[in-house]
Amino acid sequence: MLDSFETTAGTTAGLKHRKGALANNQDAILVHGSASLLTLTVSDGLSAAPHSFVASDQQVTWFTQLAHQFALSGEGFDDVVWHKFADEIANRIRTVANWSHLPLKEAVAHTWAATLASIVIGPEFTHFVAFGDARFLINEELVVIEAANTDENQPSCPAYLVVPSTLDDDQLRFTVTTRRTEEIEHAAVATDGLDYLIKSIGKLYPGTSERIPALTHLWESNELFAPNGMDNWLNYLGRDYRKPGNVLSGGKLADDLAIGVARRKKTMEV
Repeated sequence: MLDSFETTAGTTAGLKHRKGALANNQDAILVHGSASLLTLTVSDGLSAAPHSFVASDQQVTWFTQLAHQFALSGEGFDDVVWHKFADEIANRIRTVANWSHLPLKEAVAHTWAATLASIVIGPEFTHFVAFGDARFLINEELVVIEAANTDENQPSCPAYLVVPSTLDDDQLRFTVTTRRTEEIEHAAVATDGLDYLIKSIGKLYPGTSERIPALTHLWESNELFAPNGMDNWLNYLGRDYRKPGNVLSGGKLADDLAIGVARRKKTMEV
């Protein structure tokens, strides 16, 4: 059944990291498929952590490894498994952070704060899991996960399992929605930068007379599923441009955005 899905994914820096500033895209995405599992995983590095792009890159890799290794056991994903994943990611953060010259709390605040979300598609069930802020599209449904925030207005993330925070234990966990895989026609996972894409629907692409299409474009457009198609589209949305005689203007994405989409392959009728 998993080979009946095709995927596309991409990420781009938003306005605050593009317009005249040398800064890193703090969002990351990783898509990986095997015979038993398909995962699309995103992570959003928190702006308050200047090097959180390291955390986001590592977390999508760690989560993908854990999910695919567990799938080989043949057991089903449940709350206990997601809890073990969160603890293991926290342990890895703690280990790597301890290698730095900074105290653990400073190392986390500097580098390791990042949210995490994934679509985990198995033969029977598809799980939509989020630790912190996330955006999911499940067929025609938009599911918004708004995470609890610390006193410093930073959303919950696995790093807060490593150092003390003002969040309660029940706020430091994966939020999970499960559907039967046979019900999934298309699905997407994105960081909260998707909100700016949604606000831009119907407006003009930067520097053009062409209008930005509805979210259905994510699974209806064959161009997005071509090589580099999603990256190219996101860069088009977010690009800076200059009209003659005007200062440099920003694109339609104020925040970094990472997004992955899975859709069922179209079958040819005989």
